[in-house]
Amino acid sequence: MTTITGFDTFDVRFPTSRTLDGSDAMNPAPDYSAAYVVIRTDAADPALSGHGFAFTIGRGNDVQLAAIRLLEPFLAGQDLDEVLSDLGGLGRRLVSDSPLHWLGPACGVVHMATGAVLNACWDLAARRAGAIDIMQVDACRVAGINENIANLLLAAKFGVPVCPHAGGVGLCEIVQHLSMFDYVALSGTTQGRMIEWIDHLHEHFAAPAVVTDGRYRAPQAPGASTEILPESLAEYTYPSGPAWRGRMP
Repeated sequence: MTTITGFDTFDVRFPTSRTLDGSDAMNPAPDYSAAYVVIRTDAADPALSGHGFAFTIGRGNDVQLAAIRLLEPFLAGQDLDEVLSDLGGLGRRLVSDSPLHWLGPACGVVHMATGAVLNACWDLAARRAGAIDIMQVDACRVAGINENIANLLLAAKFGVPVCPHAGGVGLCEIVQHLSMFDYVALSGTTQGRMIEWIDHLHEHFAAPAVVTDGRYRAPQAPGASTEILPESLAEYTYPSGPAWRGRMP
């Protein structure tokens, strides 16, 4: 039996405010950031882990991490097979906890934390199955990837094309899988389908998204494409990483 042992969490911030990458009228100087979680197991292969994150724009990323860590007791010590066999049920358990429900699982940091943890579980499930597309594992309903699947199913029912939002840290990497699911399992067409793309920060991911001739290329590595490279974690962890040492955000 393989058991989930717990979470590793990282406050990862990229100093994009120094070049004003991603700035707009409402967000004049964002530091694109990831409240990053790695779900660990006691498997002999250390690669059997799940990677997920919630995207923020700097200050408050530590608050987001605190919310992610509040979800660790729901998974730590659990049998991996049981957890991954019902990701929909896991999502419902996470959003129905009474104290956390009081803080608002339908919005804000608790909602984002739930999505980060569930996305890490999807990544872990796909790695375990050796699936290149995370949608080859069982589909379900609540928060993060689960929530997006529900949106895609609803859009398919009413014939509405979907354009996933991307551009932030790792968002291009993960939404490409959602569009693949839409094409392979629901719509069967690329007509009227598109994904946002921004060409920065991809170099920090183990399996970065690739665009050729205006089209996303299918990822080649099992998982959700959410794993940040160890050297990037070391460089950009806030406030101890070299990118931040001695600097104000």
